[in-house]
Amino acid sequence: MAGPRMIVAGLVLAALAGENAVPGYALVFAGTGSMLAAALVLVLSAADKRAAAVKQGFFPLLAVVILGAGVALG
Repeated sequence: MAGPRMIVAGLVLAALAGENAVPGYALVFAGTGSMLAAALVLVLSAADKRAAAVKQGFFPLLAVVILGAGVALG
């Protein structure tokens, strides 16, 4: 499970980097983005697994939206 490890590494880098937090943001986006992509593949490939895919993809989507808003607002 590389996704959760990349998220933790990204959060640590973002917390320690201060103003130079771009590598941390990139790792968090990569980790959560990969989990979100997996949920999207599950939704598109198996109709009977849509409920599981929604559960799997909700928090990564929330994380991407919140981090994206945080980065955009500076």
